[in-house]
Amino acid sequence: MKRNLLKFSLLLILPFAVALLSCDDDNERDYIKMYSNEACQKSELPHPHFINLALPSGTLWACCNLGAHGTADEGVRYAWGETSVKDSVYCWKNYLYYITEKGLCERIGDTGSISGTEYDAAKSKWGASFLMPSSANWEELLKYCTASVSTGQNGQIIVTFTGRNGNYITLPIDEGHGYWSSDQNRLGHDNYALALTYQPGANNVFNVTAAERCLDFHIRPIASGKYTDLEFVSLWDEKSASK
Repeated sequence: MKRNLLKFSLLLILPFAVALLSCDDDNERDYIKMYSNEACQKSELPHPHFINLALPSGTLWACCNLGAHGTADEGVRYAWGETSVKDSVYCWKNYLYYITEKGLCERIGDTGSISGTEYDAAKSKWGASFLMPSSANWEELLKYCTASVSTGQNGQIIVTFTGRNGNYITLPIDEGHGYWSSDQNRLGHDNYALALTYQPGANNVFNVTAAERCLDFHIRPIASGKYTDLEFVSLWDEKSASK
C-alpha cells in the first residue's frame, strides 16, 4: 500500500518538476539555454553568462574573465586578495597585504580561502552570484575537460577547456601570468596562493601551483550556485557587473 502511494506521489510531482526545468521566461534565465555556448553568443544580455561544462561538482564557469567585455577579451589582472587594479607595476612594495618589516604577507580570508569574502574580487566586482574558483575547481577542470591551445588574432595564447557535453570556455593567457584561485598555498607559507599556470611548449603543461600573491593574474569567476541547485536563479547582478 505504501509503495503504491509513493508511486502515485511521484507521478503527481514529476510533471511539475519537468515544467520547472524546461520553462522559459522573459529574462532568458532558462537553465539549459543559458548554460550553453550557443546561448551565450545569442543572448541579448551582456556578458558574463554561465557555462555548464557537465562537471561532477555542478560548477558553472563564467564565459569571460573578470573585467572583460567578451569571451575574447583578456579583462584585467589583480594581485591575490586585492579588488582594485593597479596603474603601476605589481610587486611586493605596493602589495596591499605585505608587511615590509616582517617580509611576510598578512593572512586574510577564512581558513586559507578568500572565497566569498571581502577579498574575493569576483564577488566584489560582479556581485554575489560570482566567486573566485578554488584550487579544487581548477583541478576538476583539468581532470574532466579536454584542453587545447590556439593563437588568437593578436597573437595571444587561447586555452580552450571543453566539457563532456561539448560546451567550452576559452581562457586568454600570457606567458608568465596565470589565473588565481581563492586558496592560499597549502604548505602554509603566507606569501603564496594557488593559481592555474601554463607552460607553453610541445606538451602544453597546465598546473595548479603556488605563486607570489603580489603578481598580477587573471580571474575567471564561477557561479556561487550549482546547476543542480534549483533555487539558484540569479544569473548575475547587473548593477555590480557594470562596475
